[in-house]
Amino acid sequence: MSAEILRSTAQRLRAVDTASFNVFIGLDGFVDNIIDVVDKRTDAVNYARVETIGQLGERISRAAGLSRPVMM
Repeated sequence: MSAEILRSTAQRLRAVDTASFNVFIGLDGFVDNIIDVVDKRTDAVNYARVETIGQLGERISRAAGLSRPVMM
């Protein structure tokens, strides 16, 4: 998709009056089986696990805000 199309679409979306919308959003998903959450990998076979849900939650919290959307 060309950069001009992306810019034009983003500009049109920003101009939409969202207060006039009533929406319902649904999510669809699937069940996945996680064997181990990897903390640090040393090679293709060896790694250190995240041991607890608490540790995983802390890791996710530390990552919050690090990703920024690209606005055109």
